[in-house]
Amino acid sequence: MNYVVIYTIPYNTRLTADYSATEGVMRGHPVYMPVNAVLTEKIEDGSNVSVLVIEKEKCSDEYNELAVKCKAETAAVLNGKNCNICINEMKMPFEATNTAIGKIYVDLLEKLPRDSKIIADITFGPKFIPMLINCLLDYSSRFLNCEVDSVLYGQVNWVESSDDKKHMIKEGCSICDVSSVYLISEFAKYFGSEKEEYDKFLKGFVF
Repeated sequence: MNYVVIYTIPYNTRLTADYSATEGVMRGHPVYMPVNAVLTEKIEDGSNVSVLVIEKEKCSDEYNELAVKCKAETAAVLNGKNCNICINEMKMPFEATNTAIGKIYVDLLEKLPRDSKIIADITFGPKFIPMLINCLLDYSSRFLNCEVDSVLYGQVNWVESSDDKKHMIKEGCSICDVSSVYLISEFAKYFGSEKEEYDKFLKGFVF
């Protein structure tokens, strides 16, 4: 089986490992990237895995160190699955111009193998990343015969500190799968211009 894993390195270099896998080689071991916590249960043993990592073009030593940690985590999970791994770093300019975003998009498309299952993590990075990933998923399913397995993000729950009401502390982290949001858009294509039929389907799908 062929898989594609996509994620963006966090901008916050003080990020701590907060997300834990529920099974597999990383079980109970907190990770930096939410997607790394679920790869064991989602990827079949012996698969070919292309990892597309979006990173800042110009960055500090601290950022580079965090990027190395995140990619090392991914490799550790996949090595436990006896997978063939290819990690590609996609450099992202700090200035989010239309040209820069377009280049990232084209660069990602060029690295997408055909006939793959895609697992995307949209937790970190600039605000345009989820939109860009959504466009990439649409392209891959239409032209590359790819299947969207999961679209994930890590959610942090914050609460007021009992010592200082103005200070917020982490109470817990969870991993959310929002693949259904992508599927809602995908399903609409099969209804053509039949709005009433799609609205009826949508109510049943959502509720």
